Amino acid sequence: RKFKNNPKWAKLSAVVYVCQRNNDSYASLKSWGILDNIKGEKRVTVSFLDKIAALHEDYLALAEHEGEAGHKERTALMKEQQRQDFGGISSGQMMQLWSLAARKGRVWELLHKIVSGDMVHSQDRSSTSKARKGGRKGGAKEVKSAANFTNIGGIDDTILEEMLQSIVVGHASLQRLNEQCGLVKARMRLQTAVLQDSNVDEEDWEAAKVKFPLSTHEDFVERWACSLVRQGLKARDSLPELFFSELDRRIQSDKSSAEVRGRAAAAQVH
Repeated sequence: RKFKNNPKWAKLSAVVYVCQRNNDSYASLKSWGILDNIKGEKRVTVSFLDKIAALHEDYLALAEHEGEAGHKERTALMKEQQRQDFGGISSGQMMQLWSLAARKGRVWELLHKIVSGDMVHSQDRSSTSKARKGGRKGGAKEVKSAANFTNIGGIDDTILEEMLQSIVVGHASLQRLNEQCGLVKARMRLQTAVLQDSNVDEEDWEAAKVKFPLSTHEDFVERWACSLVRQGLKARDSLPELFFSELDRRIQSDKSSAEVRGRAAAAQVH
């Protein structure tokens, strides 16, 4: 009753054990309580790196049985067990951890390097001269949370690998990873919008670049991608009408240019 307004105590699962009321039972219950407290303290101190490493091992073990009956249920059960073992973290935190741990190959290797601090700090590359003069050269530290990785979902592994490699070697900052992922997603969304326009109707971006050079121009896409990121436009939000207006003008210019080239080619034939 003392903590009735605390949401953490709103629902408390319990199991009733029936035993004899004697000194042995009291001693056993006391030992059990002490061990549970020790285990609880250990859960709280599990590092971020240890968490994703443990989940990665679980992911690999589960991946061997992917497609089998009950695979989704076993995965959900494992996640819930680990969520409790990590000190009862929230479902959202668990999703962030899983998005990092459920990786393979080079992407996982690079993520592990970054989280463990095994990378060149982006500022270290410009501090070499200071270190030679006796200044202390600081290194990258072990990552403590998933805060800088919340936007990597939906990024193609080939693109993500390149971005992570740049961070490991010190060419890019981990603190800007979410922003860079946002730009990649914005470009992908804009390219899809161009390809799906009824006047373009192409499935391949490279093919569209040949037929519609103005509509697919890198500067046009990049400018609008930066604008979407600055505006904080979500995936569920519609693209700005100004973008479609400019796209329509560019498509018409591309079509007009194509007609001019077509007439010029026909005139040469005659």
